[in-house]
Amino acid sequence: MKFTILILLAVLSGCKPAPTTDLEELFGIHIGKPLPEEYSNTEVTEYPTKLLSIKINSHTELAEFFRNISVQVIASDNRVYSITADREIVNMTECQKKYLKLSKILDRTYKDLKQHREVELGGKVRKVDDGYRSLDGRKHLRTTCLITDKDVVKQSISLWETELANYSKELWGEYLVQN
Repeated sequence: MKFTILILLAVLSGCKPAPTTDLEELFGIHIGKPLPEEYSNTEVTEYPTKLLSIKINSHTELAEFFRNISVQVIASDNRVYSITADREIVNMTECQKKYLKLSKILDRTYKDLKQHREVELGGKVRKVDDGYRSLDGRKHLRTTCLITDKDVVKQSISLWETELANYSKELWGEYLVQN
């Protein structure tokens, strides 16, 4: 009896509860769903996708980091397939501080969705942060600090839906062949 209880405790202690939150939105904009009318640009376009710039609601926790977002939508049905934001930072040290602060905020909601990958640096394999991935694996959220080719330091965040992003590439391929 004691042995059975010990085995049961050992098995249960290794189990993680299923994540309760999934990647559904960023800055109040839902990925994979039609863009709300208040943000929609009703202008008809000949192009298969639209890129919209939207001012961030100051009530969101992420407004501390970013002021505007870029939203990419499929023009035919207004479904959002990518949400990105970036801003210039004084230097890489400051960017890393902001990155860690942003990661803590995101971890409160998405900790169970956090991803890592292994990269080889200087002959050693290291585990690095690879953002967050939705339960179905179709949505990805990633934050970065980077230096552009003009030596500008930027902090960025992006959320994208892989199937819709691939669909947008197909639409652009068809568009380019026809035009």
